[in-house]
Amino acid sequence: MDWIDDARDLAAKAGRKAPCDNSIGQILAHASEGEDSTWPIVEVCEEIERARSKDLERGFRIGVFNKRGTFSKSPLEGGVQEYELASYFRQNARLLESRFPPHSALGYRPPAPEAIVPMVPRPVMH
Repeated sequence: MDWIDDARDLAAKAGRKAPCDNSIGQILAHASEGEDSTWPIVEVCEEIERARSKDLERGFRIGVFNKRGTFSKSPLEGGVQEYELASYFRQNARLLESRFPPHSALGYRPPAPEAIVPMVPRPVMH
């Protein structure tokens, strides 16, 4: 992706490389899924690896968190939405981890157990 090199070069000359890398990371976080439904696509992984920039990785992480946008849920729903998101990210990490080992800068943690403990609704006091 030549535009990334051009933007980083111009930003470095202007003394603005860190905020530029952060913004590039946020843009890369919004890349679509690959044809095999893997996210992020290989090209994005390669750019993150090639850049070796903590600011770009931080921007990517921020972009991932922010792209969920606002959401709402029932007070008794529990963490079903979050468990589904975690499962999605875990699946994609497993598909990509052999080619792109996880970076500690991207906030990698060992996979959480895949068990979902159902939440028992508490009785409502009237």
